[in-house]
Amino acid sequence: MYLVNRQEMKEIDARAIDQWRFPSLILMENAARSITETLFETYEDLMDRRIIVLCGPGNNGGDGLAVARMLHLKGAKVAVYIVNESSDQKTSIDHGVNREIIDHLSIRVFDIHREGQLRLLKANLNHCDLLIDALFGVGLDRPLSALVTEIVDIANERDLPVVAIDCPSGLNADNGQVEGAVLECTDTLALTLPKVGFYAGRGPDVCGRVQVLDIGIPSEVADSLAVKTSLLTAADAKVKKDKRPADCYKHQFGHVGIIAGSVGMSGAAVLTAQAALRTGAGLVSVLADKRIFHAVSTVMPEAMVRPVQWPSPSALDWLLARANVLCLGPGLGLDEAKEETLRYLLDQGDQPLVLDADGLSLLARLGLDGLKEATRDLVLTPHPGEFKRLCGESYDPKVSRLEAARAFAEEYRVTLVLKGFQTVVAAADGQAAVNSINSPALATAGSGDVLAGMITALIGQGLSPFEAATTAVALHGQCGRNCADIYGEDSTLAGDLIQEIAKELRRGK
Repeated sequence: MYLVNRQEMKEIDARAIDQWRFPSLILMENAARSITETLFETYEDLMDRRIIVLCGPGNNGGDGLAVARMLHLKGAKVAVYIVNESSDQKTSIDHGVNREIIDHLSIRVFDIHREGQLRLLKANLNHCDLLIDALFGVGLDRPLSALVTEIVDIANERDLPVVAIDCPSGLNADNGQVEGAVLECTDTLALTLPKVGFYAGRGPDVCGRVQVLDIGIPSEVADSLAVKTSLLTAADAKVKKDKRPADCYKHQFGHVGIIAGSVGMSGAAVLTAQAALRTGAGLVSVLADKRIFHAVSTVMPEAMVRPVQWPSPSALDWLLARANVLCLGPGLGLDEAKEETLRYLLDQGDQPLVLDADGLSLLARLGLDGLKEATRDLVLTPHPGEFKRLCGESYDPKVSRLEAARAFAEEYRVTLVLKGFQTVVAAADGQAAVNSINSPALATAGSGDVLAGMITALIGQGLSPFEAATTAVALHGQCGRNCADIYGEDSTLAGDLIQEIAKELRRGK
């Protein structure tokens, strides 16, 4: 599913109206119908609730007026407050049409032009059971005015559910930033497509539950715009590959080479390898410190484990001659021998390489200059702290995770998986994706090792690095949700995630 900014959404609307010949009033009517249906599905007692709809002077306000009309015609108790501070009381054309319609109905409509007219709204909000925000939508690109700020502050003080139409008032739909006041919502009903700001900055806290509503704009309209950002949903957790033929053999499904583990961190190598195998890798070879060889090989008979005394160019050459994709870093350690190992590996071979955990810390030591000249595909999977170390002095906490990840991937020609709540995946060509499948159950030791193994296995089976990363991130998130249901968010182990991989892969076929 595409994830769009304000300008992209504006262009999609314009193309639907100007090129595809959809009348704007029809789209507004479709939006209102979808919103009304969703409200009835969300609130079973909607007919018993006292509803206030806050409308601005633009098309978002027009949506609100149409929703108020539909709710009224179904018998709901609705009052409308139209906030318009312009001296000439100008509104959008479609807003004006819906205002004319609603004025012929027995709906209470109040106009607010200045702060002195807020007394009635304040009083009625005390008896309101549902507030619908149709003030601005995604079009606002400035702080709220003093009048609207007071309205927002009044609403936020009340303990009542708030539903935003398209975007909470005061939230920047491009980056999730808030300048001044913002209406804190229980639900956000996004029209046509979700907006970038819902998943950046304060967006996740302000939007509440996000639902995307179809208003009749064909998907081909967005396709024609070549949008480069997407939102990962449960549909993306399905691995896009052909069913295995009856006469298949293991070498057809990739040979994953893993360089991981050290004394006290043998589990990292095990989790990475097991995750790779569960994600479909035909073969997995592990180069492990000789001191943990028995610990790794004993619990994982399915993998080929080779004991190594680091540094060992010969062991790396052995792996390079066999594996078609590599993963370096989980629990590997940060001593000088490991630094030499990474340096050697970066200079040798052309297999895609996934760098995770200690591999990223080692890379930060070596410097990033060599990444731009790399001839192999590189996937980096940092958590926020590791990403900050990789960026060094160029790190800017004011830049959103999405834009920071995209800029880094483009500059260094890598695929970047910036882990955390709503993990961001960015590619060298500017593509990016934000994960919406999150679970606190993933905040457990070894969870990142599992993800690294999954990404590596999917690359080995022929997926591009970006496709492998986005699929693995979505699948990993879904496994986290499953584990939260089975074991609870507090009790999930990384190994539990691995068991869920198989169930999800079967479910996705």
